[in-house]
Amino acid sequence: MTQKVLLFCGGTVFYGKEIVTLRLAQGLQRAGWDVGFITSHWNSAEVTRRLQESGLPCRFLWLGFLSLTLRRDPIRWTLGQLQKWPRMLADFYRITRDKELAAVVHTNWQHALLLLLLLKPQRDIFWLHETIPSTARYAVVMRAIAKRVGCVICVSRAVAATVESAGVPKAKIHVVYNGVEIADAPASRVATPVLRLGIVGQVNAWKGHEDLIDALARLVGEGVQARLSIFGGGPAPYLTALKARIVAASLDDRVEWRGFVGDPAAIYQAVDVCVLPTRTEEPLSTAAIEASAAGLPVICTNLGGFPEIVEHGVTGLLVEPRRPDLLAQAIAQLAASPARARAMGEAGRQRAQKLFALSRFVGEFERILRAL
Repeated sequence: MTQKVLLFCGGTVFYGKEIVTLRLAQGLQRAGWDVGFITSHWNSAEVTRRLQESGLPCRFLWLGFLSLTLRRDPIRWTLGQLQKWPRMLADFYRITRDKELAAVVHTNWQHALLLLLLLKPQRDIFWLHETIPSTARYAVVMRAIAKRVGCVICVSRAVAATVESAGVPKAKIHVVYNGVEIADAPASRVATPVLRLGIVGQVNAWKGHEDLIDALARLVGEGVQARLSIFGGGPAPYLTALKARIVAASLDDRVEWRGFVGDPAAIYQAVDVCVLPTRTEEPLSTAAIEASAAGLPVICTNLGGFPEIVEHGVTGLLVEPRRPDLLAQAIAQLAASPARARAMGEAGRQRAQKLFALSRFVGEFERILRAL
């Protein structure tokens, strides 16, 4: 009998969590599951469009935003959510009364908290894509959700450690690495005398773009032939400030803005080294996984889930955050030894095949779903 599963996928942007949720849905569908989405009336148009283009059925709830921040917009969003809360509960109850429904996978702690009274351990799973701040408030929320779900699936050991520190029993925690499609052979790249650097993902202060610009300025000053491609988008004020920083460093001719590119192969074919100088604890970087799967060495910070993706000195290099000097040194090492860079890329590809293959990811998720 075909088993049904519903995945929560609602947000204002279609970035890492949304992308990997869609990948899971498509993988489960290929494995014979009847898959649908629960998403939000408050979605961005892009999130709704991407979900509808997938061909998978979507059901809409008033899934919104909760905050104790005493600023105008968070207060307005929280009040709007509380106003819609009774309707949200009624709609969720109606949707999940289906006797053929095997599992519901929640990807947002705020949504899970709002639905807490209707969650069932024999049906609901919390799939966590964020590291949990070490505060009493978050600890209370995590423990409350964990009691009402069958298990908490964490995308990395780094995330699992924060959940366990919040007081969630270790027996309820599973680690399942996200997966990506990995081609049978690495992408072919045209050798160039200039090292082509790429940074991929949201363009925002916490991603460390400023540190990479400062590192590039150092490299150019030392005579290293390097260029940078920036993939992704971000808030207009930050983009303006970053472009001004590039101009001030006389790097206009060394930096190319590529915007959002939906095809990962097109991104990584145009790059020799992927650089991800994130300043905060990123749970599990999709860009780092995709770059490794494409046969690229990855230079990134030693925070969050990065050390679980990149083996220092073998598949890439780990550096301390907010250190443009160390970032420049790491890039210079690979610029000086293309053979070493290629060897790291191949080692990263082999590691990705072992740990981050899409088939492994879907298979591990299936086993947990069936165990419910």
